[in-house]
Amino acid sequence: MRRIQGFSAINRQTGEILDILVAPRKSHIGGKWVRLFQDMQERLALDKSLHGETRRVLAFLMSKSDYENKVPGPSVVARLMGLRPNHVSRAYSELKRVGVLFVSEGFFILSPELCWKGTEKEFEQVCLKLLNLGPLQLKRR
Repeated sequence: MRRIQGFSAINRQTGEILDILVAPRKSHIGGKWVRLFQDMQERLALDKSLHGETRRVLAFLMSKSDYENKVPGPSVVARLMGLRPNHVSRAYSELKRVGVLFVSEGFFILSPELCWKGTEKEFEQVCLKLLNLGPLQLKRR
């Protein structure tokens, strides 16, 4: 069942107050999704220090990214990918070193410069928290 929300807006030309009803629609995309940012994708593609298994773990983390870019810990990823836990832990360390993975409040979080799953407001909050970027810096990046 859809929740219809009501808003009021003012017509700037006439000053008339307009009542607006908005019914959220179901996503036509379907399935899993995440927004990718090309600058970081290019930086990672050119980074010769990241090798096969680390790149595989990163691709897997991007496929498992939840809202606000939260991803599973290394033991879960090792089990799901059929890899040794120490190899996944090493990949996590490498991803942290290059600024793609963070630990915040007990969660592993992919960098919002890499990809994003969430609202615009949450994006700004996470960038401020993890990257120490202000709103003006975000728009320039």
